[in-house]
Amino acid sequence: MLSSDHKRNLKKQAHSLKPVVQVGQKGVTEGLHREIDRALLAHELIKVRMMEQESPKELAAHLADENGAEVVAIVGHTVMLFRRNPDAPKIKIS
Repeated sequence: MLSSDHKRNLKKQAHSLKPVVQVGQKGVTEGLHREIDRALLAHELIKVRMMEQESPKELAAHLADENGAEVVAIVGHTVMLFRRNPDAPKIKIS
């Protein structure tokens, strides 16, 4: 569980990132979960652009739960997700 200070630090780090995954017209699919999982393994901190009309907060929580990640922040229709790589951590959150 990330503290509010950790989330603030991660949000600063994510500011310059571009969304690496986009939720499109088909919505949340198994392929989308695989792409998010790959991106989290590679980067630990990612942005996901949500195009669905569903509530961004609900969709962000669903994506985080399904991928074992934590929601760092939601800005408009973009969610920032974080999941520590257990084998090779890359981001320092302290």
